[in-house]
Amino acid sequence: MDHALWLPVRPGNGFGTAALIVGITGALLGVSIVFGILLGALAVVFGAVGRARATRGEAANGGTALAGIVLGGVALLISALMIVLIAVDGLGPKDRGPGDGGDRGRDGGYSDTYQAAPPHPAPPHPEARPAHPASLPPTAVSA
Repeated sequence: MDHALWLPVRPGNGFGTAALIVGITGALLGVSIVFGILLGALAVVFGAVGRARATRGEAANGGTALAGIVLGGVALLISALMIVLIAVDGLGPKDRGPGDGGDRGRDGGYSDTYQAAPPHPAPPHPEARPAHPASLPPTAVSA
């Protein structure tokens, strides 16, 4: 008779895997602020639940849940950095000139009119001949 030894198998940690996937996506989309905050917060929550299940022995792969928590935190940090950068840029000078990042009017909005540079005199043509002395106006002759 064949007696097989059956070992108890701990179930997989779906929360840990979800935290990792959502954390990676949130870190990549963190520059969009909204997705970074939403996905980062979800990754931290899923990772915390997965980590708690792993420490109680109810699930495996606690490291995956921890990686999801870390990546969720990274997504939140990237989003916070983007908020700070936008706030600092909004505090800058409102009236920028051409070449300084765009033409902003007095109200801070962009102008839809093009402001060309003042015209410069055209350089003389290289093959242009000087005027003939006979065609010049007469000048006073000194005696």
